[in-house]
Amino acid sequence: MPKVGALIRSYHATQYLSRVLRQYKWVDRIAVYNYRFSVVEPIADNTKEIFDEFEHKDKIFRQGDGKHQHEILNLGLDLFKYFDIVFISDADELIHPDDQKEIMNCMLGKDSGYIHCNIVDYNGDLYHASPKRPYYTLVAVDPNKTRFTSIRSIGKNNGILDCNATIHHLGLVFTPEIIDWKSNWEYKAEGHGRDKLLADWKVTREVTPPQWLVDLLK
Repeated sequence: MPKVGALIRSYHATQYLSRVLRQYKWVDRIAVYNYRFSVVEPIADNTKEIFDEFEHKDKIFRQGDGKHQHEILNLGLDLFKYFDIVFISDADELIHPDDQKEIMNCMLGKDSGYIHCNIVDYNGDLYHASPKRPYYTLVAVDPNKTRFTSIRSIGKNNGILDCNATIHHLGLVFTPEIIDWKSNWEYKAEGHGRDKLLADWKVTREVTPPQWLVDLLK
């Protein structure tokens, strides 16, 4: 059997963290990196409290600050040296169990360092989303073949595969306080102005969420 792990980044925006943790309860190891990104000012955070309440046979918590996003992921991969697959997630991303299996099937037995899949960026509520991204999003890696180079991106690497699965990203389905907090640092990470970021966030499309997601978030 392959050894499977999950690497989750979490800081301050923890509304969905307990659900994200539970979706990976089946994996061999879960690592939560409670690191503040280098562009983020310190703020109250309850990641550790949520982590402590979660029961798992092999869970690891790391805490720090001042790191770039890709540096945090690379630190996390060091904990999975003898693993075959590691799911990469933030604290606001959910994947149906069937899609998790599909991601694993896409990767196992292939000479690929990482897997991309579709993502839906819900915006405001579960019935609206930001425009569909023109590219797939990295969702899982072979930790022995992969190093991150920028945010959640890989440089030249040993193979890439696209997978017929979906990440349900709740990054803009938060309280106004969290949205305002995100807007004050995310534009810096993306390399453009805050006004452009806020304008982009106002553009939405209607979507129909899967029933399992609606039920999960009740």
